[in-house]
Amino acid sequence: MTCFDDGDLAGLAEALAIAISINLDGGVPAAHLVEKLLHTRFVPAGPTGDPAVPHATSLADYLARQLARTHLTPAERRSLGLPETGAETPVAVPAARAGLPGAADRSLQPA
Repeated sequence: MTCFDDGDLAGLAEALAIAISINLDGGVPAAHLVEKLLHTRFVPAGPTGDPAVPHATSLADYLARQLARTHLTPAERRSLGLPETGAETPVAVPAARAGLPGAADRSLQPA
């Protein structure tokens, strides 16, 4: 599979969200999940259209940032290098410059 259409992306997002929820219900610390998913890189990546998380390096990175906002303490977010407020700035090289195929024309922003 070289790229996702909107239905594929929605299915992937739902599956990943379910997996995160099952892990949280099973006692996996949110900080551990955030640490593992944060800064993962794959397309789509880029602007999200979400003011709380305006940029993400992948769908998993976006979900990790949302999970950090809602489940981690300010000290935990700082330890992961995340801002204390919802106003985030990109902390990594944009996917288009990271050499990911097709990254320049794919973003997480709704069409």
